[in-house]
Amino acid sequence: MNSKPDTEPEDDMEDEYDFAAMEGGIQGKYAGEFNGTTTAIVLDSDVAQVLSDQADSLQQ
Repeated sequence: MNSKPDTEPEDDMEDEYDFAAMEGGIQGKYAGEFNGTTTAIVLDSDVAQVLSDQADSLQQ
Protein backbone atom coordinates (compact mmCIF):
# COMPACT_ATOMS: atom_id res chain seq x y z
CA MET A 1 0.00 0.00 0.00
CA ASN A 2 1.32 3.40 -0.98
CA SER A 3 0.82 6.09 1.65
CA LYS A 4 1.95 8.85 -0.74
CA PRO A 5 -0.93 10.91 -2.18
CA ASP A 6 -1.61 10.58 -5.90
CA THR A 7 -1.48 14.33 -6.50
CA GLU A 8 0.61 17.10 -5.09
CA PRO A 9 -1.21 19.67 -2.94
CA GLU A 10 -2.14 22.86 -4.78
CA ASP A 11 0.20 25.72 -3.93
CA ASP A 12 -2.19 28.60 -3.37
CA MET A 13 0.10 30.76 -1.26
CA GLU A 14 0.67 34.26 -2.55
CA ASP A 15 4.22 35.29 -3.45
CA GLU A 16 4.42 37.77 -0.56
CA TYR A 17 4.17 34.82 1.86
CA ASP A 18 7.59 33.40 1.03
CA PHE A 19 8.55 32.33 4.53
CA ALA A 20 11.89 30.91 3.40
CA ALA A 21 13.03 34.43 2.49
CA MET A 22 11.96 35.97 5.80
CA GLU A 23 14.65 36.82 8.30
CA GLY A 24 14.45 36.69 12.07
CA GLY A 25 11.57 34.25 12.37
CA ILE A 26 11.77 31.87 15.30
CA GLN A 27 9.76 28.66 15.19
CA GLY A 28 7.82 28.09 18.40
CA LYS A 29 8.61 31.56 19.75
CA TYR A 30 5.43 31.71 21.84
CA ALA A 31 4.98 28.00 22.49
CA GLY A 32 6.07 28.38 26.11
CA GLU A 33 3.15 30.70 26.82
CA PHE A 34 0.73 27.85 26.12
CA ASN A 35 1.80 25.77 29.08
CA GLY A 36 -1.46 24.01 29.82
CA THR A 37 -3.42 27.08 30.84
CA THR A 38 -5.00 27.33 27.40
CA THR A 39 -7.97 25.18 26.50
CA ALA A 40 -9.01 24.58 22.91
CA ILE A 41 -12.51 23.36 22.20
CA VAL A 42 -13.37 21.81 18.85
CA LEU A 43 -17.05 21.91 18.01
CA ASP A 44 -18.89 19.43 15.84
CA SER A 45 -19.82 20.96 12.53
CA ASP A 46 -23.55 21.05 13.31
CA VAL A 47 -22.96 22.90 16.58
CA ALA A 48 -20.55 25.32 14.93
CA GLN A 49 -23.14 26.04 12.22
CA VAL A 50 -25.82 26.92 14.79
CA LEU A 51 -23.45 29.20 16.71
CA SER A 52 -22.27 30.83 13.49
CA ASP A 53 -25.87 31.52 12.43
CA GLN A 54 -26.62 33.11 15.81
CA ALA A 55 -23.50 35.29 15.65
CA ASP A 56 -24.51 36.50 12.20
CA SER A 57 -27.98 37.50 13.42
CA LEU A 58 -26.48 39.42 16.36
CA GLN A 59 -24.27 41.44 14.02
CA GLN A 60 -27.21 42.68 11.95
